[in-house]
Amino acid sequence: MFNLMQTFGLILSVIMFAVGIAIIIRQNDFRKLIKEIIASKSHMFVMALFSLVFGVVVLSNKYQINGDLDTVVVVLGWMALLKGILILWVPDFMKDVSKRLILKATDSEMSLIGALEVVLGVALAYISIGFL
Repeated sequence: MFNLMQTFGLILSVIMFAVGIAIIIRQNDFRKLIKEIIASKSHMFVMALFSLVFGVVVLSNKYQINGDLDTVVVVLGWMALLKGILILWVPDFMKDVSKRLILKATDSEMSLIGALEVVLGVALAYISIGFL
């Protein structure tokens, strides 16, 4: 039976893996999607809310920072919470970051971002299942 951190880890790993593959094989569509999201205030707001909710749910769980899965999931939870706060407080800054990292990236840089996302997703799944 999986505990809550393992469940969060597996959910995140599937999302990361799927997004990574999508970035690799559909780079132009992914760029268009990001462009549409950052152009829409409502999309940005919904993204901020989802990030905030995810971060709060992860961080509201009792956890220990001890170098294992809990640490990885907690760091991702803090990152989600920070992302949500930044989107709400400084949306133009977050739009600029997205433009620089995604929209202006070359195809090889996009492939690298996608590959990194896939590797992190697989690693997180591996850790979540408890092989480490």
